[in-house]
Amino acid sequence: GAERLLLASWSLTQSYSWVLRLQLDPFPWSHPGLSQVRTIAGLGNPNFLAMYLACLLPLVWSRSRGLALLGWVTVVRTATRGAQLAVIIVGVGGLLTQRRGLRQLALATALGILSWWGCQQWLLGNAPSESLAPSARRDSGSTRLLLWKSALQQSMEHPIRGVGPGNFGFEYLRNRPLEPENLRALQRCPEDPHSQPLFLLAEQGWPGLLLWLAWMGACLRGLWPQQKTSALCLSVLLLNGLTNAYPLSIWPLLFHWTTLTLPAETGPGSPRLRWWGLPVALALIWAGVYGWLFQRALWWEDEYRIWSRRARTSQEYQQWMQRRRANLERAARWCPPWFTVQQESYEFQFYLELLHPAAPSQVMHKSEQWALRRIDLQPANPYAWMSLAQVRERQGRWTEAVAVWQQTQQLDPRNPAVLFWLARAEFQAGQVDASQRHLRQSIEINSRNYQVYQLEAQIMIDRGRTWEGYWSWVQ
Repeated sequence: GAERLLLASWSLTQSYSWVLRLQLDPFPWSHPGLSQVRTIAGLGNPNFLAMYLACLLPLVWSRSRGLALLGWVTVVRTATRGAQLAVIIVGVGGLLTQRRGLRQLALATALGILSWWGCQQWLLGNAPSESLAPSARRDSGSTRLLLWKSALQQSMEHPIRGVGPGNFGFEYLRNRPLEPENLRALQRCPEDPHSQPLFLLAEQGWPGLLLWLAWMGACLRGLWPQQKTSALCLSVLLLNGLTNAYPLSIWPLLFHWTTLTLPAETGPGSPRLRWWGLPVALALIWAGVYGWLFQRALWWEDEYRIWSRRARTSQEYQQWMQRRRANLERAARWCPPWFTVQQESYEFQFYLELLHPAAPSQVMHKSEQWALRRIDLQPANPYAWMSLAQVRERQGRWTEAVAVWQQTQQLDPRNPAVLFWLARAEFQAGQVDASQRHLRQSIEINSRNYQVYQLEAQIMIDRGRTWEGYWSWVQ
């Protein structure tokens, strides 16, 4: 029964990915350009889709060769190299353990490599040139190396306890290396180092990594004698995890394969185990339903925000803002404890859009309150400090805004946007020399931000350095 359910869900996910690729999807769930370049389906990310489809390919292969070949083509069309290599390695290893001769091994390996090469050429030939340029692939590899080095550095600084769950990205920003040019201007806080073992090592230290290795090793050992297909599926997932961290949607598969290794309970004690598991099952269902309702409310908040910005009259804008307020209040009632940070971020964004120097005192108070709550929950999060800095700016308290931007810059020193915002606040506060210094630092990190040159030109012209200001405008 479980295998049939896995096969059905796998087939539906793969089918939807092709519906999306052929532009037959009636719902605009994703950017059409991305969906044509890299297949993403309903998981919202080509890496996650490839990870899910690839780890179940051995199971599909054992039931239907044709469907498995179509799945392999889908995995290749995601342009995700980690999942493809994991399937090839486990496939070759599985053939070796079957001991059916080198001829079959060579034939299967040649077919896999040829199909992979053919799909890659098709992908590069039909995709927009700017989407999968060689430089983008090199930047992807170099960025992964930077993330892996940061994870190792964090593990050396915090070997026992790690940096704590959810703190990898903040520690990365605190010691942000010089990233590829096209990534320096992005407001990005990496959630993980694109490697599940390194992710555990950085956030939970060596004890967390060793427990993970013991868990996975015990699962593989328990599956291999009787459940070889499941063991191959788990092996693909583990190999893929070396270059990608697991999303939440993958963890049920890990729990499923873990339960297959548990001994079957027989005798008079089994009914007690069923009753004992009922509260746990109800708690998991409650958590899942509340989490789904909360995420659904946030999805509607994103939609309402887009529609409110398209409002043509103030009355229409007020109606959309009332819908947003009611929707956020529902989200607050459904918010599980582990989603508190996300909920407070949306609350702050709502009041920030209403905030201006002539705004009512209630809006002023609410925006400041939510910004301070974000800082209390995550004092090492530079984006939480950005929230308070934005509030101070819209309140016209520029000197206090400078102090908050300085704290943000300490938490994310290589962010060119933070340096620009700090320079802008310093200019408004009358600290012109410091503003020019931080503008130059921003340009050294990212030389493609025209707003930095505009502010620098304005400062130079105000100080009588007219020709230098004009040259900055030209740049």
